[in-house]
Amino acid sequence: MEALTCLTTRRSILDVTGPGPSEDELRAILRAATTAPDHGRLEPWRLLVIRGEARRALGDVFAQSSLLEDPELESEKVERLREKPMRAPLIIGSVWSRKEHPKIPEWEQLASAVCATYGISLAAHALGYGAVWRTGPLCDHGFARKALDIAEHERIIGWIYIGRPKGGRSGRERSTAGRVSEWGNGDSPRACTA
Repeated sequence: MEALTCLTTRRSILDVTGPGPSEDELRAILRAATTAPDHGRLEPWRLLVIRGEARRALGDVFAQSSLLEDPELESEKVERLREKPMRAPLIIGSVWSRKEHPKIPEWEQLASAVCATYGISLAAHALGYGAVWRTGPLCDHGFARKALDIAEHERIIGWIYIGRPKGGRSGRERSTAGRVSEWGNGDSPRACTA
C-alpha cells in the first residue's frame, strides 16, 4: 500500500476475525513501532504480544481485575470481560516505560510511546488487517498491572486488537476544517483545509 493511502485510509476496525498476521507480518508490524520519534534514543516503551491461549489468560486478568473492583459484578458482565481478548487473533499491549533523564521530559517519552503504538496500527492496515486501539480502566488496574508484570514506572497505554476485517472498512471521512490555520505570512491567521 502506498504510504499516503495508508495514512489517509486507516480507520479503527472494531469487528475482526482470524487468521491473524503471519510471523513475518508480525515482525513487520513490530518493526514499524521502532520507527517512532525517540528523542535521546531512550526507547520509552515496550510491547506485549498476546495471541493463542494467552488471550484467554488475559481475559481472566480482565475478569479478576473487575471482580476485585466490584465483587457484586453480574456474571454476564464478568463473562463479557473474560471474552474481550477473544475478539481478535492478535493483541499487542503497548506499555509506556518512562526513563529518568535530565533533559527529556516525560511528555516527550509518552509521545514516543504513542507514536510507536500508532505505527503498529498503520502497519497492520498496510498489510490488510483491521486494528483498533482500546483503552479503559483495565489498563491501569493494580491486579492487571501485577499479573502483566508492569513496573511502577510503566503504564499500559492501550491494547491494539488486530485481525482480518469482517465487514470491510468503514469510518467517517475526516477533515482538517477548523483545526488548521496558516500563521506567519503577514496576514492574520487564515483557515487551511484538506
